[in-house]
Amino acid sequence: MKPKFPAAAKKQTGAGAVAFVEYYWAALNYAWTKPDDKILVSLSSKSCSVCDFFEKTAADFVRDGQRLDKDPIRVEAARLVYVASDQGQVFTEVSRTDASILDRNGKILTTNTPTQGARGFILRWNGKWSVVALGDAL
Repeated sequence: MKPKFPAAAKKQTGAGAVAFVEYYWAALNYAWTKPDDKILVSLSSKSCSVCDFFEKTAADFVRDGQRLDKDPIRVEAARLVYVASDQGQVFTEVSRTDASILDRNGKILTTNTPTQGARGFILRWNGKWSVVALGDAL
């Protein structure tokens, strides 16, 4: 089901930044399982190369008739590092699941190896939150 943008994520607060990042992960899961090449586009700035990769992957899935059979990312924890003026940082602990890429006929092409990791989001507020950078525990 398509995730709903949370009301809290519309606020320039610490809770808003965390809600936005949690929504970003939910949107990524949706983008890759539906697939949907539009949902991620407005959530990041052009400077976020990881975000660009995520968007390109969704577009490739749409183009090639592929999708993941279940959510590839599970958020274990998300916590605010800081919010100051028009910037924020949120730290997440995530697990990559054993989701499989399916072709248009439902045949498994490959399956992810489950792993755990930490990802940091640098955010900017410009009337709404957007991801400026995303990386390994920034």
